[in-house]
Amino acid sequence: MSRYKMTFYFESDNLAAMKSTEDYLVQRIFPDCEGIQLIDDEISHVELDRRTVQGFIAEDIISCAEDYGYKVPNEEQIESIMDMMEKRFDANIGMSWDTIAMHIQDEMGG
Repeated sequence: MSRYKMTFYFESDNLAAMKSTEDYLVQRIFPDCEGIQLIDDEISHVELDRRTVQGFIAEDIISCAEDYGYKVPNEEQIESIMDMMEKRFDANIGMSWDTIAMHIQDEMGG
């Protein structure tokens, strides 16, 4: 399984608010996160097992492949598709299900 790291920085004089934010992040936003590390009474980072590209994750690529009639890509193909999504990103066009499908087609043929 690939591992990815995402870093968040929070500053607050209120440790209770920080703990509340920590609980919210773990329970609601990142239920698959490995953990949150507190440094100097501040939440310093969250390690995730998920890579994101323009807000999309591997599960989105799988779902898109199924919706567009492609076979489900394996982990290596997903990594390659996400690499293409990053390298070929055009802010004038943005990232949509159609652009993801184009990258899936480039990787998997068809």
